[in-house]
Amino acid sequence: MNMSFTNSEIIDMLCCFDRSNNNKRQAAVLYQNLYPNRRQPHVNTFPNLENSLRLTDNFSRRINNIQNGRGDSHGLDKPGSVVVTLGDKLLNEGRLFTTDNWYTSIPLALYLKQHNTNLCGTLRKNKRFLPKEVVNVKLRRGESLAMQANNIAVLKWYDKRDVLCLSTCEGNGMTTFRNRQNLDKSKPKIIVEYNKGKQGIDISDQMSSYYSCLRKSLIWYKKVAVELICGTIVVNGCIIYNQLHINKPIRQLEFIELLLREIFEIETRTSGPGPTNRHFLQEIPRKGDGTIKRKRCHSCYTTNKEDRGSDFAAKRTKQVPTECIACEKAYCLICFNKNH
Repeated sequence: MNMSFTNSEIIDMLCCFDRSNNNKRQAAVLYQNLYPNRRQPHVNTFPNLENSLRLTDNFSRRINNIQNGRGDSHGLDKPGSVVVTLGDKLLNEGRLFTTDNWYTSIPLALYLKQHNTNLCGTLRKNKRFLPKEVVNVKLRRGESLAMQANNIAVLKWYDKRDVLCLSTCEGNGMTTFRNRQNLDKSKPKIIVEYNKGKQGIDISDQMSSYYSCLRKSLIWYKKVAVELICGTIVVNGCIIYNQLHINKPIRQLEFIELLLREIFEIETRTSGPGPTNRHFLQEIPRKGDGTIKRKRCHSCYTTNKEDRGSDFAAKRTKQVPTECIACEKAYCLICFNKNH
């Protein structure tokens, strides 16, 4: 097999081979139609790439086989097989897997329990082997009902809506917490354990959605790559940076700007020890705890002082978080444009 192909060419050939249902001649024709300006590989290159990928035990290929109903399913459904395949190197270590309602099931809990691994997650009410007494019960707000067998607890709790969950590490106990209104409320321990495991993923997804680089595309792996590089990696990098610079944390947007300047080798505009001839607004350096620092606008204060006196100017002059880097004085945007 000719291994001089680039990574993008190999990925495109594998996609064509999948779209042609593993028919090498149809894959060659499809590849030629999609990429007429590229060099055309031999028809045997397509199955050779597929076989080479299987010999290297490629992780994404294994997941793709499970999702398409191929490969070792461990006697589970497709969602359960994905969980087991993703975590096959983490079994038998006493860990806790947290899953959402598409993956969680009784057979998956039994399989993980046999391998010294706990499971906690939400459930869909149409899953098999669930106790109908719990699934069909009508509850009022704050009420819960749970049943347990073989160290597997299934609980239904009504808060704003019905919540059905499963756990192999927590029973039907309740715990007290303080909500945003500073009131004491009770919540099942299973829900607390689930929220503890899922909150990191939810916060990471929320932070990456603020400055998303995703664009419309029919090629799925481009979206995966962009989300991993420009989403997950950037968010994790910003968190690590702030942990290493506790006294001077920065926002995610500032971290992205610094990252782009470093990648494209753009000179960062800093104030430095002395004044500069370039006038532009920048944010006043924040306080040690990360809160915004504000100062009175120099031009507004001068005007108010001349008109109404210093006492009036000290009380009524607006405070702004920006300053001119050359003048080393605080200015609002209107006064900065007027004086520069």
